Amino acid sequence: MEATIGKSGVLIADFEAVCRKVTFMGAYEASMVELFPTRSRYSGVAFCHNLAFALFAGSTPMLLEWFCSLGRVMAPAYLMAFCAILLLLSTCGWEGRYQDELSHIPVE
Repeated sequence: MEATIGKSGVLIADFEAVCRKVTFMGAYEASMVELFPTRSRYSGVAFCHNLAFALFAGSTPMLLEWFCSLGRVMAPAYLMAFCAILLLLSTCGWEGRYQDELSHIPVE
């Protein structure tokens, strides 16, 4: 007898994946906005976002494949733990900018 997931199983899996993605991306976007003052927010977020993806999106799979080929199969877990600790430490000094007054910014 062959086990099948069915349409409801696929929908539940898709919903769970979307919830994880939305949770991560919501925190990511909110933290990126908090990093920059309003006047330079658009350029700052775009520059940081594109630089991070250019550096890490291409090199991380090759680096992890190399570590795994050397027998270090826990390397992906260690990388994620390292990044999480680094992010936690870097967010300790952030100031909330969501209540900054916007009336003093000139409209161009």
